[in-house]
Amino acid sequence: MGKSELSTLLCADHIESVDDKSDHKSQMQRARVHFKNGHSLSIIRGRDSYGGESGLFEIMPSDEGFLDECDSGDQVLGYLTLERVSYYIDKIGRM
Repeated sequence: MGKSELSTLLCADHIESVDDKSDHKSQMQRARVHFKNGHSLSIIRGRDSYGGESGLFEIMPSDEGFLDECDSGDQVLGYLTLERVSYYIDKIGRM
């Protein structure tokens, strides 16, 4: 996702690798986080993402069961602050 506030979250010990698929022409930040435990998390922010126009993030975990009950209802969860994305990176990485 380049040098952004999110990049500081993507260096946690439980992360194996990050595929940066950002598209600078469309101003879409896109990354897939691969955790050491075999799980993954897609993180996007941009004009066409849920909350992107407000600077918020959208995530999609490899298993929708990772979403908290209050957040569940779909495979994709949008309108997330950086703190909430950090929470899910930590939660999924520690599973």
